[in-house]
Amino acid sequence: MPKDMRSSLYLIYFFVFFLLSRNSWGQGVNKEYKKAWELFKASFETENDSLIQAYREQVLAIVPDSDIGGFCKSWFAYRAGDLRTALEEINKTITQYPKFSSAFLLRGNIYFAQKEFREAIKDYTKIISTEKNYALAYLNRSIAKKEINDLKGAVQDCDSALQYAPQYAAAWFQRGIYKQLLSDKLGANSDYSQAIIYNPKLADAYYNRALLLKENDPSKALADVTRALEINPDHIEALFLRAQLRYQQGDWVQSKKDVDKILMFSKEHTNALLLSALIKQNNKEYSAALKDIDIVLQKNEQNSELYYFRASLNAILGNNQAAISDFTKVISLDPQFALAYLGLGIAHYLQNEYSLALQHLNKAAELNPALATAYLNRAKVKLALNDFAGAIQDCNRVIELKIIQPDIYYIRAIAKSKLKDCTGAILDYNQFLQSNPNHLGALSGRANCRLITKDWGGLKSDLEKIKEIYPNPEPAYYLMSSKLKEETVGKEAALQDLVQYLGLNPQDWEIVQRVVQYYVEKQQWAQALPFLDRFIQNITKEPKAYLYRAIVKQKMGNLQEALEDYNRSIELFPQDNAALQNRAALRLQLGDTKGALLDYQAAINLEPRSASAHYGSGTVKLAMKEYAGAILDFTKAIELEPTMAWSFNNRGVAKQKLKQYKEALQDFEQALKINPQDWETYYNRGITKLNLGDVAGGCADLNVASTNGYIAAESAMKNYCNK
Repeated sequence: MPKDMRSSLYLIYFFVFFLLSRNSWGQGVNKEYKKAWELFKASFETENDSLIQAYREQVLAIVPDSDIGGFCKSWFAYRAGDLRTALEEINKTITQYPKFSSAFLLRGNIYFAQKEFREAIKDYTKIISTEKNYALAYLNRSIAKKEINDLKGAVQDCDSALQYAPQYAAAWFQRGIYKQLLSDKLGANSDYSQAIIYNPKLADAYYNRALLLKENDPSKALADVTRALEINPDHIEALFLRAQLRYQQGDWVQSKKDVDKILMFSKEHTNALLLSALIKQNNKEYSAALKDIDIVLQKNEQNSELYYFRASLNAILGNNQAAISDFTKVISLDPQFALAYLGLGIAHYLQNEYSLALQHLNKAAELNPALATAYLNRAKVKLALNDFAGAIQDCNRVIELKIIQPDIYYIRAIAKSKLKDCTGAILDYNQFLQSNPNHLGALSGRANCRLITKDWGGLKSDLEKIKEIYPNPEPAYYLMSSKLKEETVGKEAALQDLVQYLGLNPQDWEIVQRVVQYYVEKQQWAQALPFLDRFIQNITKEPKAYLYRAIVKQKMGNLQEALEDYNRSIELFPQDNAALQNRAALRLQLGDTKGALLDYQAAINLEPRSASAHYGSGTVKLAMKEYAGAILDFTKAIELEPTMAWSFNNRGVAKQKLKQYKEALQDFEQALKINPQDWETYYNRGITKLNLGDVAGGCADLNVASTNGYIAAESAMKNYCNK
């Protein structure tokens, strides 16, 4: 039975009351018929199907078919939803009583229930043709006309009903509905108000008036819908409207109470579940919101908006693949959904899939050129792709749109700094920091630009601010601070910051080298060693680290440990010429001349034009008394690097050993031209001169060497010059 036809029952009820309390159309009171009326009335007031069936049997036992039994059968069948039987029985009654208005009314209602609206209109019209003041017939005909979209006709029928029954609340209410559908909001509001005057307990009138008021006067709408619920606490539509209004006013707690009540009645109420999801989203209960949306989507598989909502929740929860799947579904349902392309672009960006991200963000911007967030996120992607000029262009577009997006200045500042436009970057960092004064990234970025532009005062200010806000700053802070101190205080102060930095980031090889180099320059080997130890403990496959540690250990006298580190360095990088030559020198120091020679030869094979490798090979051969071979190696070293004094000196020694004194003398003299303060060469030249019979010249050279601390020269003088 259609809800809008409910008022029709009242007429039938009162007609039966009149008819059954008399016999044979008003010929005196009949007690049995009065009893039937009581039973009929009881059947009307109950919703219990078993009781209705019992009342039906009792009524029909009293009222014979020859009277209005057919009408009663039709009524009970109509009430039970058996429209076919109801129509058959009412047709019999109409045949028997062709002027029985209520029979036409009931048949009109049956036709209405069968959605045969035009047939229903004919029956209501039949009544009106004989009873022009039959207000209910006008009302029911108006409802049927509404169903065939004859809203103006429906309004006219309500006008007629109200002409004959000015206090007919149902007619005022129905006319309000039609006017609302015709966009006559003022007229509809007035009619609902009249309906409420004549029937203050008409819950739907309050509800419908609330619907009219919800946009322009939500407070009054809330009062109306609350009144509707006082009258009918189980009015689902009213509960949902109140939940909506409370949600819009930010009263999420009360809104949720209404939603929960709706879901008690109907666990799968789509709109209530959707509103529940929104409330949970606002309360950051994202997983719970997701469950609500999943239920809604089971019945709305083609709703792109719902997939978009679920995609957004998945994105918030970090379910990136699920978000991508949902955004893709949105696009398959609605290829023009710009926000879905935006979401898809962001999701791919978060997965470092920059090409895909760019593709989707391009589409979002194409579909909606005013979508600032598309340009904002595309700028981030371009930044990741090192398209700094493109990122700046997108940032400019957001600013042109006059959308308040402080982040845009931060992104543009980063892009400008990458393009070495530190002046422009600082301006953008300043703009961003106005609204985000404690943003570490922006403060650090500006500090770095000030470092590049050598604005030491500004850099100092930024670093102080960072330290004030973040007592334990990021490692980059100490790098900038070290540079500032190096420029304004000194290297030792800068070193303290580098040490602090390595405490946070011991794997930064570049900084490890700087710190180690500082201590090596000061020959503070013990201070350098821990940094190399810690680095190697974390990074076990960096050959240079083993090389440097070997050098430090060698300087500290830990020769065997140094050799192990040289071995590991060369094992990791066999082509490291420096490591080979350093190991060769250590092997020579350890007396392993064969091993040393092999290393130098390997170094020469790797780099035939390495003067130091040839020199080293000559040194080993000199130690092995292979003087001719040594001379060849030193000669090659001199050819490659003519300013290498020690190559001349050592070649002179080899020649001296072969008693080629004149040739040796030439080499020593060349060595001293290059390095006039090489006291060993003075000693060697002195000995050579003595061997050539130049005692005065030889003793003079030995004296220079001895005077400058060369001990062997002092002994030689005693033997050759003090006689």
